Amino acid sequence: MSHILVSDLATATVQMLDRDSQFLSYLLTTQSPGIHRGPLGLSYDVTNHVLCVGSGHNILSVYRYINRHMGLFDTREHCDVLLSSEPFNSRHIPGLTQEKFEKQKEEEKRQREEALRQWEEKQRQGEEEEQKKMGRIYV
Repeated sequence: MSHILVSDLATATVQMLDRDSQFLSYLLTTQSPGIHRGPLGLSYDVTNHVLCVGSGHNILSVYRYINRHMGLFDTREHCDVLLSSEPFNSRHIPGLTQEKFEKQKEEEKRQREEALRQWEEKQRQGEEEEQKKMGRIYV
């Protein structure tokens, strides 16, 4: 495999670069099976085609090369990524494009903001109810 795999804690991803260090795709993200936190380290066994990804809380996820698909070694789930030994061709790149990854992050941010807005609204309503109760006591 002539690609470079990078563990990026800042984006909580495993990325694939070409031999000139140009970004190709995101292989694994926190939405991938077995990646619960940012990846802290990688090891690739070329003999057995196994990728080991270490992440927070002493978690080690092991992926193996199966019919050109990577799957978690210790479960029956399969990741939606491919590794190819074929010459570089953009349609063979596994994982997410930069655009898809950014859209995914934007959606996560939107969901967090909406959850915060709903929580703040409930807090405000609770405070209003409390004030109404206090007003009834002193009337």
